[in-house]
Amino acid sequence: MMHHRTTTMVPPLILCACLLLSGCSVHVRQRDLIRRDPMASATWDGIEFLGFKETEDDNPKPPPVAMTRCFNMTIPLEDAHKLIFATAAQNGWREDNSIGSRTTRAATKKNTAGEMSLFVSTAIIRCEQHPETNLVLTITFG
Repeated sequence: MMHHRTTTMVPPLILCACLLLSGCSVHVRQRDLIRRDPMASATWDGIEFLGFKETEDDNPKPPPVAMTRCFNMTIPLEDAHKLIFATAAQNGWREDNSIGSRTTRAATKKNTAGEMSLFVSTAIIRCEQHPETNLVLTITFG
């Protein structure tokens, strides 16, 4: 009888331990959803992939989860936008024309962890490790 009581306590204890560890945090789940989204690994002719950067969870109040992909575009910007947003549309993203400008365009996608945003920009470039970057694609939650 005592053994049975112990085994019924194990799942709640595991759940509590899991919730206390970062492995079960919302940020880890969001990061996984971003990494598994086809836009996190898509490539296009005329848009050379240089590398990526993810937000860090190493402080008490981490920033929203995001991945920024750095590119060197060798085709006209309008052609790059057509290629990228065609791929995004095929993968469930909806372009958000209220955010659009010549230098930055956006799309959104809903999933089980909330709404993700995708930004494609030639103006806001945070790819210090790749100075030749002239186009970024950022996927974020929030």
